[in-house]
Amino acid sequence: MAALHAGEIDWWELPPSDLLEQLARDRNVTIVPQFDTAMGSLRFNHLHPPFNNVAVRRALLGAVDQAEAMTAVAGTDRTFWHDDIGLFPAGTPFANDAGIEVLQGPRDYAAVRQALARAGYAGEQIVVVAPTDVQPIRALSLAGAEQLRRAGMNVDLP
Repeated sequence: MAALHAGEIDWWELPPSDLLEQLARDRNVTIVPQFDTAMGSLRFNHLHPPFNNVAVRRALLGAVDQAEAMTAVAGTDRTFWHDDIGLFPAGTPFANDAGIEVLQGPRDYAAVRQALARAGYAGEQIVVVAPTDVQPIRALSLAGAEQLRRAGMNVDLP
């Protein structure tokens, strides 16, 4: 950050999200939000239990908190990210809000736990893969793992 402020470098690809607000205050620095059309995905391996059960995957939609995930990745300043988006990123030709209502509003983890039990989830351990070399993807993975834990899943995060 010091090199950017001093004009020693012209570009910083992935500044830590906790520095974005400070960088934005510098009139000589332009912030280009990287999350305008980029998006992360919480993808279940639907070939293996318990995620081979569509009812389990549906129940977990109630645990997904996009705003929490984006805050983990990009900080608290909402000008740097979007939530309430569906499969296609906001601002792209296929973007729409069909079915998005399940992801809006407060999360009810007790209801998700009940739905998981009705779907047959019996506490099987699941593994969440979280890279260590790309910080935004790691933050997204950790946020997703925590949401799954709150939903009552037995999460292994190696």
